Amino acid sequence: MAAKPRHIGKILQQDALGSLYARIERQRRLLDAVRDQLPPDLGPHCTSAVLEGSRLVLSADSPVWGSRLRFLIPDLLTQLRREYPGIANIQIRIASGQQARATDNRAAPRPRPACEQAARAVERASAGVGDTALAKALQRLARTLRKQ
Repeated sequence: MAAKPRHIGKILQQDALGSLYARIERQRRLLDAVRDQLPPDLGPHCTSAVLEGSRLVLSADSPVWGSRLRFLIPDLLTQLRREYPGIANIQIRIASGQQARATDNRAAPRPRPACEQAARAVERASAGVGDTALAKALQRLARTLRKQ
């Protein structure tokens, strides 16, 4: 008898995929918390927020927006410590590559730096699945993750 199909959400919450998924969600919530504290015109230009120990590292999509973020560090630190008391300081970095080349004032797209890692993890999971239909679905999911 064929194995009963499992919901993709349950697969993503298991083992290495689960920890990766949880990490992505934590970073997304942290970035949302940071953006909530920023002026509306600045929020979309803050492209990532990563906690490295007690240091919060924020990325901006250009040097101009990075400078504006630096001016807000004291207030931002005070506000974020209410929800994340372990933050000792904030460091601002400028995103490199395609994000930094944006020259117009449109909101920068939300970055997906962990999508490549997630795609590799999903591909590894597809190799270990006995059900070929599920393996093909996981491979399609990996391709989709890479496109984002």
